[in-house]
Amino acid sequence: TALNAAAAGELIADKLRFTPARTDELPYLGRVLGGFVCGGIAGGPGGALAGAATSALVTELAFRTRRALTRRLHIPDLPLALIEDAIAYGAANRAVASCPA
Repeated sequence: TALNAAAAGELIADKLRFTPARTDELPYLGRVLGGFVCGGIAGGPGGALAGAATSALVTELAFRTRRALTRRLHIPDLPLALIEDAIAYGAANRAVASCPA
């Protein structure tokens, strides 16, 4: 329940204009740490490392992909951000479902 509440808060806060870029040091570190904690809860020590590494990789990949698409397609960032969130939510649910209970 706490993780779901934190995820919902992050989804909302991420869309606010005054929220710093996810690639700035502190938000980036927070994402990696969050991936570490959530991965550890879901999959133990191996899950913690996988969660941290995945968070680092996806943060960079999603940022660069979204920036490239907004420039090439000349569309606002928000629709792509919402699509990105839906993909991330689905991937996280799938990952957690595949972990042993």
